Amino acid sequence: MAGLLEQATSTPTVLRMGLGLMLRGRREQKGVPARAAARHLGCSVTKISRLETGRGRFQLSGQEVAKLLAFYGEGDPRMLADVQELVWRANQRGWWLAYQDLVPGWFELFVGLESSASIVRVFEAFHMPGLLQTEGYARALMQAGVPLAQNEEIGRRITFRKTRQEALTRPHGALKLWVVIDESVLWRRVGGKKVMIEQLEHVLTMMKRPNVIVQVLPFDADIPAHAGVPITMLRFQAPDLPDVVYLERTDSAEYLDEASRTETHMRILDNLSAVAMTKRDSRALIESAIARFRT
Repeated sequence: MAGLLEQATSTPTVLRMGLGLMLRGRREQKGVPARAAARHLGCSVTKISRLETGRGRFQLSGQEVAKLLAFYGEGDPRMLADVQELVWRANQRGWWLAYQDLVPGWFELFVGLESSASIVRVFEAFHMPGLLQTEGYARALMQAGVPLAQNEEIGRRITFRKTRQEALTRPHGALKLWVVIDESVLWRRVGGKKVMIEQLEHVLTMMKRPNVIVQVLPFDADIPAHAGVPITMLRFQAPDLPDVVYLERTDSAEYLDEASRTETHMRILDNLSAVAMTKRDSRALIESAIARFRT
């Protein structure tokens, strides 16, 4: 828990997750059923579950957290003081909440996790990952995906995406991004030739950064089973936090943090990376795509 408080990039989302893991760990260590904890707090079992997962839009109560910890036998004054600071910081507004009229609740959680992650691994089969998209590319996707959106709304959506991308260039603790993209992403025309040239050149520029790896999965690769679905895996610097796998659907998302399930998706990502082109060959193919769009 102390590590979470010391991490400069710890967002309210990750602090809630860390606090929830600590509460669940204390409860299970004492052998207290969730139903008994709910009775002690005078709430539903659902609320205990929400507290222990740290998900959802609700204000944490330092008094309730302290009451649960006392019930679990925790009496260390220093630890309880740290918990109260953790609760206070976890109740702060993340920067992304300024866009909550545009961003669905299920994606807010992802942005809060992404903003605190130290490593993000992505497999994308259909378009360039959001962290690498240029303004022109993003605008073309948004105009196609939200055809009735006004220019002002699209402008705010692009600003939101650019703010997410700042994690890649922050001076201290820049996010490490490892991407595998299907070769079709290079050739699928989004926004026309000029937009595609700009987008692919931007990827080449980002590949020069030591914290960004981009590999292309060629058409003739022997891809692993279940590799057709986009996958994002987030890893955090705080050792107590588990990896989280994010699987996006059309209008929802699934978050996996159980070790057995995250390890399965990690193996898929490792296998995709193994059969994808090397960084050097990927760069050469991207340069070839740029040359083709120029003709």
